[in-house]
Amino acid sequence: MLATTKTIEELIMIINGNLDNQNFTIKGLSLGPATDNELVGVLDAKYQTFLTSAVANEQETIEHGLERTPQGYIVISQDKAGSLYKGTSAWTSAYLYVNSSTASTNYKIITF
Repeated sequence: MLATTKTIEELIMIINGNLDNQNFTIKGLSLGPATDNELVGVLDAKYQTFLTSAVANEQETIEHGLERTPQGYIVISQDKAGSLYKGTSAWTSAYLYVNSSTASTNYKIITF
């Protein structure tokens, strides 16, 4: 029982030492300010914000800034119902290509 108490005390000290009371996040686990083209916390990922064209299902070219070919993306917000899906062009170290099932839709994504 003494070992368990000591382990819990050590864990509390670690958490207290790594807690950022101003942002209420554990240091190193924050996803950052969600500003366009900024890093996503300490992850090798970036935020992108964009408006799709006035034509639904038209391929969009998004400059991602990762300096490598992305593995995927996560939609974190959009202003209309619809789907964002991978375009037909191959992704590169500079661009990713997506289509939106709805026209003129604002998206915010995390590219990783």
